[in-house]
Amino acid sequence: MDKLEKPISVVMLTTSFPLFGNKTSGPFVLRLIENLPPNVKVEVLTPCVEKSIEGLESVSYRVRCFRYAPWRLQTLAHRPGGIPVAVRRRKIAWLLLPSLFLSMFWYCLCASRRAQLIHANWSVNGFVAGFAGLFTRTPVLTTLRGDDVNKSEKSSVFRFILRGCLLFCDRVVVVGENVGIRAASILKLPRSYFEVVPNGVSKEYLEIPLPHPGRVLHLVTIGSLIPRKGVDTIIRALALLPKEVEFVFTVVGDGPERRSLELLVKENGLSDNVVFSGSLEPEAVPSILALNQVFIFASRAEGRSNSLIEALAAGRAVIASRIPENEELVDNEKNGFLFDNAEELKGLLLRLSSHPEMIRLLGQKGRDSILAKNLAWESTCRRYAEIYADMIANRNR
Repeated sequence: MDKLEKPISVVMLTTSFPLFGNKTSGPFVLRLIENLPPNVKVEVLTPCVEKSIEGLESVSYRVRCFRYAPWRLQTLAHRPGGIPVAVRRRKIAWLLLPSLFLSMFWYCLCASRRAQLIHANWSVNGFVAGFAGLFTRTPVLTTLRGDDVNKSEKSSVFRFILRGCLLFCDRVVVVGENVGIRAASILKLPRSYFEVVPNGVSKEYLEIPLPHPGRVLHLVTIGSLIPRKGVDTIIRALALLPKEVEFVFTVVGDGPERRSLELLVKENGLSDNVVFSGSLEPEAVPSILALNQVFIFASRAEGRSNSLIEALAAGRAVIASRIPENEELVDNEKNGFLFDNAEELKGLLLRLSSHPEMIRLLGQKGRDSILAKNLAWESTCRRYAEIYADMIANRNR
């Protein structure tokens, strides 16, 4: 029997997952699970936010959520920005962290006895899962998704967690080349220690018709409304545009910065031009992209943005902040534009407004770049299945 046909049982440990009533939390983790080969069966282990999680069972996976506090205090996970934002918003939330990690460890320890492998997402979960795996001799794979590496560059606590993750885990995967380079630099390890397995994109994005230029620019950004996403930079750039440039800017997402961003829009007289749609279910994202011509992504720090990959696949004209992680996907002036500040972004928007034919051209080149890189979930998940099989075989030896 081929190694990719043998049954494989995996515990997927994550603090971000689209639980009942919150489908915008970690949709990429769900996409990963849904696209794994049929021989891989997954038990998702994640913190609870509600008592009921009915409807989260399928042929290939089932969900087990765990409690770490009274129901009304289960607020650390599944929110925009994750645990770091949760503890910044409510200082008392720090007191819940020991309970969260102890509960996660215990449930991971129990779940690992039912599985052949643990797959943890982000370094914090990898640290806990790796430690649990030592007790049960279960191999542990961790995926670093970028934000955890960003924090390790500035925080000794996150560096300690990252080191522990690598110490306890059998293998570590990163979602982008630059994430691996930075992680290796922080820990003074060879770059080859980390394997790159990029997130994929669903086929439905590739089937969206290319945008048609028009008199009005239809702009969109998608992401959590937290400071590092840089939505304020976009608003300031729009405020610099001449009055004759007509546009509608749709902000998809929610988070702690929403009120301040709405005030910024009002202060700059853009209330008639900017729409805050709130969070949307992942299934609605293709429709939103189809209604817009230009995707603007202003993140100041990133791992490998799923929204950016989806916008390129959807054939939208992409304008992204000039950070290394975005430069892996956007080749300036070829399949999109890169910018450093609000003034540069204004200039690029003026350029598209003056030469609307560029919108469709950039969209086609962006889609072509995704196809050339073969960034499909099927490819991503086949590689993960190969890694699972190799790790299990090595442990059995």
